[in-house]
Amino acid sequence: MEIGAIIHPLLYVDSGAVIINKPPNLVCQLGEEGQSQNNRGSDHGDFKSLLTDIQETLGLKEFPYPLHRLDKLTTGTLAVALNRQTARDISQQLQARTLDKTYLAIVRGGGRSFTERSGVISNYLICDAEGTVSVTKNSEWPKTRSQKDRPKWLSKSETHWELVNSSPSLPLSLMKLTLRTGLKHQLRVHMAQTLQAPILGDRRYASAKISKKITEIVNIPQDTLFLHASSLSFNRYFPKQTRIKVVAPLPGYFTKLCAKIGIQIPIEYTRIGVWKDDVEVKNVIQDFLNQQSSQASPIVDTAAEPTAELT
Repeated sequence: MEIGAIIHPLLYVDSGAVIINKPPNLVCQLGEEGQSQNNRGSDHGDFKSLLTDIQETLGLKEFPYPLHRLDKLTTGTLAVALNRQTARDISQQLQARTLDKTYLAIVRGGGRSFTERSGVISNYLICDAEGTVSVTKNSEWPKTRSQKDRPKWLSKSETHWELVNSSPSLPLSLMKLTLRTGLKHQLRVHMAQTLQAPILGDRRYASAKISKKITEIVNIPQDTLFLHASSLSFNRYFPKQTRIKVVAPLPGYFTKLCAKIGIQIPIEYTRIGVWKDDVEVKNVIQDFLNQQSSQASPIVDTAAEPTAELT
């Protein structure tokens, strides 16, 4: 087996799960009968093709199970289960908030824009009938006259943020964001509406256009959002509980912009990394594929906590 058989790069693989380094412009959602809801003609193919590549390369009997989503323009770590048992196990970790997700973002605001270097955003978000999310002071459902105006959801949200570095010449900063709840557009809304520092490239939630001071120096393409799912941490069982952490390197356009505007990026954000119980391991994917090539039997997940079957 060759890693190149999978078009989209793998960051981590074991007997029950893979972590993918998602490219931009890929919609991570399957519609009816497993059809991808990605735009046709994308240079990155569609989501169903990605999952099919994984199934064929790893010789799986089951079609892989998507576990969560990333917005179309967001890049980085995306978890996929290879069987029903692992799908249930990791889904339970998502619900229990024991799976940690960390993001990196370039936001519109210099170092002086923030009175603190870190903090916690905790408030309620509401999603209207059109799918737009906003901060609300009310924890109760608003009264509406018609069903079509009824919000889709209202929920408590929490994001931990840390200012990593700022540009010395432009009002732009690198922010580390950790999700404690995983609501639609949560990070984008928290940055734009709570910190008043929208993510660069976010034209939906930013209340003002990018300043000329920025656009005169850098060109921000229409379909680029500087938001990257940097790492995932979750539990697996080999057979004892093992904490896995997977890091996806920042995409090239992200690091090039930081270099141009003088934002220093910590080295750990620029390379692939896999840790088991805080010990870094190398060649995880190739070692796994070599092991599978030497075995005639199909992949059986021995790294998931025993659970009941999905119904």
